[in-house]
Amino acid sequence: LPQYETASAALELLRSGVSLFDHFLSNLWAHRSRVFAVRADTRKGLCTLHRLGVAPDLIYIDADHREAAVRSDLESCHALFPNALLAGDDWQWREVRAAVRAFVSEKSPAFKLHCHARENWWWLERCVPAHICEGRGTHELATETWMSKRLRIEFESATGKQ
Repeated sequence: LPQYETASAALELLRSGVSLFDHFLSNLWAHRSRVFAVRADTRKGLCTLHRLGVAPDLIYIDADHREAAVRSDLESCHALFPNALLAGDDWQWREVRAAVRAFVSEKSPAFKLHCHARENWWWLERCVPAHICEGRGTHELATETWMSKRLRIEFESATGKQ
């Protein structure tokens, strides 16, 4: 599968002694003015950001892959940052899929799930009730992502996902 083509490079990185977090930071260096990387337990990190008044446009979830943990991460993100775009990877993990699908089902029709099994990613589009979007259509729900068009283009460009 394409997502495993660089497995040998990943293994080499792990053996090099460079931490994955340091590698992550170096990959995002060009975006350091906009990316706030937090190395913490998900709940504690989210609460810290919330206390600091940070209002993220996007939260990328990639932590504990057990269903209950993913679900807890989603619930915490939604409760603390209701306007943030939620995204993640590891869609091929059964428990990740189950947690994301359960969250979307419970919050329906507030979210629409976008995912790609082969490319191993997912993101949640927020859906706004039609009465909030008057003049934008006649559907019961008018879908609107709660991020700017520019942010969506940047996200898709950075991840290669459309």
